[in-house]
Amino acid sequence: MAKKIKSMHVIKQKDLIETAQNPFENITEANIDTDNNTIQGCCLFGRAESINNRIYQDKAIESIARLSEGVKCFANHPSKTEIKESDGVRKIQDWVGVYRNARRDGEKVFADLECRESYFDMMKDIALMQPADVGNSINARVEVFQNEKGMESVVDVNSLRSVDIVSSAATTISLFEAVKEENKNEELDILLETTESRVKDKFKILMVEEGIIQDQLDNEKIQDEIRDVTWIANRLLDKTIHDSDLNITDKKSKIIEIFDDLESEIRKRLSGIKESLNESKENKQMDLQTLKTEHPELVKVILKEAQKADNVVKLEADLDKFKTDLQEASDKVDKLTQTNKDQAKDLNKKIEDLGKELTEAKDKNSEIEKELDEIKVAEAFADKKAKINKQISESKLPKDAITDVWVNDLMKLEDIEEGATVEGQVKERITDRITLINKKSGEIKGSGEEFKQDLEEGNKNKKSTEDAGKDFLADSQY
Repeated sequence: MAKKIKSMHVIKQKDLIETAQNPFENITEANIDTDNNTIQGCCLFGRAESINNRIYQDKAIESIARLSEGVKCFANHPSKTEIKESDGVRKIQDWVGVYRNARRDGEKVFADLECRESYFDMMKDIALMQPADVGNSINARVEVFQNEKGMESVVDVNSLRSVDIVSSAATTISLFEAVKEENKNEELDILLETTESRVKDKFKILMVEEGIIQDQLDNEKIQDEIRDVTWIANRLLDKTIHDSDLNITDKKSKIIEIFDDLESEIRKRLSGIKESLNESKENKQMDLQTLKTEHPELVKVILKEAQKADNVVKLEADLDKFKTDLQEASDKVDKLTQTNKDQAKDLNKKIEDLGKELTEAKDKNSEIEKELDEIKVAEAFADKKAKINKQISESKLPKDAITDVWVNDLMKLEDIEEGATVEGQVKERITDRITLINKKSGEIKGSGEEFKQDLEEGNKNKKSTEDAGKDFLADSQY
């Protein structure tokens, strides 16, 4: 059930967007806290009677001040289409920061904007440059009624979704602040949205059509005319939307008439402004001609400065080209660096593989050297043994006198530094052996002819020393 005031006015709930102009009007460098990315003293709400033909009661202003503590700030309002597509969820990349230390000062509400680091520089520039078409815009759910004069009165603010920084002529945005009512006809909402996008650029489009150049768009007289026409159209639009005697079809027709009249009124007013601007331009041209005649030296200075400006433009163009060339060179260096890295990687892999092959070759070489050493030792041993066996064979020692122990002792002989070679030492050992055998033979059989005869008979039954040596060689194969 709708609320009532004094049994006269029906209070309705609605979504509302209200823009406060010049939110950084009193901001200076002293208000910029660079260490904490904060802009102090931003104006969130400006006055009780807004430019949109709306009156805010004291309780509503108090609620705005209370709800502003910790409220988010976004860059620009989303369109109705964006709201529908995102189910009312704002984009995180549009989040500028949070308002802190909210306070009320008369009809105004102030707070400190604590910015995200990525947005601080932009907000600092806006705060210090104070462009005329930038404002703080509250996005709220409010309670309203219409008074006897047909003006909308805001009784209270139930919720504050955000306070957004918007870049747009408040004259165009304000036309659509009060059109989103609870349970409003969807077809009317679509009509207003399409008309809104058409009207937002209407002022600039008409100015251009009237031949008013870009640098004259901020002319104070033009801005005054825009605000005046907008206020009138806003009242007509608001009255039409809330006229209970009109059905939806009649409202559509009436809205279209309002915007057609708005375009006609703007053209009429701009026509007069254009004549004024042209007269001013002619006067300036006359003044310039007088300047050339009466102050030629000053004109020379101006032309010289203009030439400097042209040179600056050329230098900037050269600088841009240099930056482009530098970037291309940097890209080439990066590409070459990457190529060199890839080549170095391949080269390191090859070196690593060669290192492994070299290690394997060294190991194999060591094995070969070991085998070769063993072969050399075996060959030396065989050579030594062959020489000793040859000496034994040539000595014609009896086979019984050639024992393994004696031969092994001969194999252990080495060359002596004093000059005694193995061959000489073996020869001495053989001689000693023969001498020993002769002594033993004489002791057994006596002496004289009898001994000699027995020795000869014994020799007949034995193999010669040479044959015994051959047998030894055959038995000593290795």
